[in-house]
Amino acid sequence: MTFEELTVKDRVLFFLLDFPIDNMLDPIDMDAEFVVKSLPHDITQEGIAESVGIRWNHASRALKELRHMNLVEQKKSNIEGGRRVRFVYFLSTEGYTVANEVASRVNNEEFQILKDGTLEHMTFSQIYRIYGAEIPTFEFFIRFEKVFSNIVTEGDLIENISLKSVIDEIGRINHHISLPEIKIVGRENELGLLEDLIDNGPNTIVIIGLPGMGKTSLISSFLSTYYGYETIYYPIHEWDSARSILVVLSKFLNDINKARLMDYLKAGLHDGDVDGIQHFDLWEVHQIISEDLSGENVIIVFDDYQKANEDTKRLISMIFTIVSSSDDLHMCVLSRLSPEFYGQKDVIAEKKVYEMHLGGIDYTSMKSLLEERGIIDPSHYPTIYQVTGGHPLAIDLIGGTDGLDGASNLSTYVKDEIMNNLSPDLRSFLRKVAVYRKPISIDLITRTEEDIDILFRLISLSLIAETGSEIALHDMIRGVIYEGIPESMRRDLHIEAAKSLSESRFEDQVEAFYHYMYGKSFSKGIELLNEFLPRFIEYGYVGEIQEIIENFVDVIDLEWLSRFNIFRLETHLSLGEYHETKEIIKSIESNSLSEYDKFKYKGKMIIGRGYYYEGQFDKCIAMMDEIIVDNEFVTPMNRAEALHWKGKAFTRLGKKDQGEDAFKEAIVLAKGEKDNILEGKVLMARSFITDENLNCALEAARIFEEEGALYNLAEALNYVGRLYYRQGDLHSAKRNWIRGIEIGLSTGNYRLTAVMQYNLASVYIESSDFSKALEYLKESTRTFYNVHFASGFIYSKVGYGSFYAMRGDYQIAERFLNMGEEIARELNDEKALELVFEEKCNLYSISGDKRRLKQYSDQLKQLQS
Repeated sequence: MTFEELTVKDRVLFFLLDFPIDNMLDPIDMDAEFVVKSLPHDITQEGIAESVGIRWNHASRALKELRHMNLVEQKKSNIEGGRRVRFVYFLSTEGYTVANEVASRVNNEEFQILKDGTLEHMTFSQIYRIYGAEIPTFEFFIRFEKVFSNIVTEGDLIENISLKSVIDEIGRINHHISLPEIKIVGRENELGLLEDLIDNGPNTIVIIGLPGMGKTSLISSFLSTYYGYETIYYPIHEWDSARSILVVLSKFLNDINKARLMDYLKAGLHDGDVDGIQHFDLWEVHQIISEDLSGENVIIVFDDYQKANEDTKRLISMIFTIVSSSDDLHMCVLSRLSPEFYGQKDVIAEKKVYEMHLGGIDYTSMKSLLEERGIIDPSHYPTIYQVTGGHPLAIDLIGGTDGLDGASNLSTYVKDEIMNNLSPDLRSFLRKVAVYRKPISIDLITRTEEDIDILFRLISLSLIAETGSEIALHDMIRGVIYEGIPESMRRDLHIEAAKSLSESRFEDQVEAFYHYMYGKSFSKGIELLNEFLPRFIEYGYVGEIQEIIENFVDVIDLEWLSRFNIFRLETHLSLGEYHETKEIIKSIESNSLSEYDKFKYKGKMIIGRGYYYEGQFDKCIAMMDEIIVDNEFVTPMNRAEALHWKGKAFTRLGKKDQGEDAFKEAIVLAKGEKDNILEGKVLMARSFITDENLNCALEAARIFEEEGALYNLAEALNYVGRLYYRQGDLHSAKRNWIRGIEIGLSTGNYRLTAVMQYNLASVYIESSDFSKALEYLKESTRTFYNVHFASGFIYSKVGYGSFYAMRGDYQIAERFLNMGEEIARELNDEKALELVFEEKCNLYSISGDKRRLKQYSDQLKQLQS
């Protein structure tokens, strides 16, 4: 067996045989540098690296050499499913000749096969013709090779070989997001402990340590030598969703012929969804994963858990429950702090989790590492150990001893010695990477072959870390370098980063906005928000956008302030933070917009909405009327939206007929402009005043679902749940609120999520399922607290009041309701106060306190009148 004799360049050439230029390009593109049509990701540098099974930098080097040998051609093209122009690669005429020679060597390789009891000699090409005709040649070759190298030992026979057995066997071998190849020193005890834990210990291992302490290196080193288990490795980012993890898991399951999860995720995907954001039922996912992973020897690794958001944490918690009840599955979580998905009971009493706290390596291990290099005088070792504290990354960065005596810590050393000793081109490249606050794709920062060479050198110096096709600076190194960039240069680098990101994927636009703002290019930042803010709100990025906006309120140029405040106001309104709006509206009004300002309509619309949420309904109607009569600048669509809010304001004033007229006119305009989402919003508002309110609300929900408008869908499901609850249909109410909670979490609408968690608790209270009720009451209280929603605490108090009332603990119930009443009066929140009085009437009714029942019934009637 000589497959291993193929070089990286051989493998790249063999792979590109499956992508002949004649089949992929029109004649007009053959000689052009830029290809007109969009081409597959497979023939980009990352796609080739993933398919060939090598690291990105190996593929990049091989392609560079093959181009110099005139065996490969490089062109630019749009990539299917992406927005950026990327380099793609094809075989040249001479390259075809050499690639076919490589293929011939592979095809003529002979194997002994025991087939139907008879020993046969077959070449690879014969095996492929019989078993692999439906797969590209190179893919079959990779699968077949992995079977031999990982499963079949020398002298073994392949019995009854089949395409299915090949795919079944190799589909399990680390093939999703690959673990980085990192050398490890001084962790022999930890490696031995890991092996013992996998064989005999708890199914979940948590490795906790400071940044750069070697958590990823440790697990990577362990899994590269530990056989018998397949690995799914997932490095977590702040922006990951539960679905992004499930997609990786579904690919793994699909490769072992278990396609249920992949089919389930595809079935819920709507044409209007952006980047695959969709709803899924966590319990259904739990059932599929637990059943399909049953009996599989799998280790699931989550790296950088401290970056996980609430959505991701809930999924990992669910996976923990599956792993804990399995004999075959293991999970390893790497984190800077102890994760929340388990408690000390799981560690100490039930032995479900083992916590490994990773400290610095010992002095002897550091010595071995430095002696291996042979470039540092051993007399300096004590100083190095004192400065680094055995921190593996710190030791790895030590290139000499200059400056060590004066360095009190690694940051000083990085700043004064490492950066000062770099050549100008390396220093410039590091600064360019340092302005990015999150890992970035390699192609975003490497535009020329010189860039790639510089990147390789910085990776070899351990100054840049590489995982898959992304690169990043270590947090500490980034901070030191970023602070050392002169202010004017920093601004230019931020703007350069913003321009690159603005050409990329939708989710990269958040980062583009961040860089425009920190580059002080406020006009470009506002222009980007004008285009993308509705989608940022729709798909859960509003919290991050708001955080960036708030950082610039006090420093933005006066000429942009009113426009900036309009977007600022919109983020607060979208999150329901109505208490924040008054001062923003005053600021906008004091810096009135120009008559011809393109933001004039947007400003009036958002200010009008602000009036609505402040309860100034007459002012809201007057502002919407200004928009409606502005024939010069206002479009039919703007007019429809203004009528929608005008109808809502009339409804709140009790003027239902005028509200109905406004809604009907808005629906006609929305239909005429084919704006289905606005039509759904108007239907939702109209459902509050029509006798057919449930049908109206269900129709709105249907429209939002068809359009993939998840943010609006969550609101509709909440209202539909309330309508079913009032009708006594608890099952339908529960179904809508459970689904609404999932969508609310996935879109970042946490305030609404908390309200639905409270509502769901009410259903379980009424059903006397007190354990479930308490679970959702705690969730809602926690969520209200996390989003700093003062009125939400009233809901919590009412919820606990209802909970204890139904359990017959009347004194405790009354105490919670009294607290809710006190908060409602402090906030002057009449709607919440009405809720408190309703629950007090319920309490005194079931407890038989007629005097207090009459007292609060009278107060409730007075409030409602």
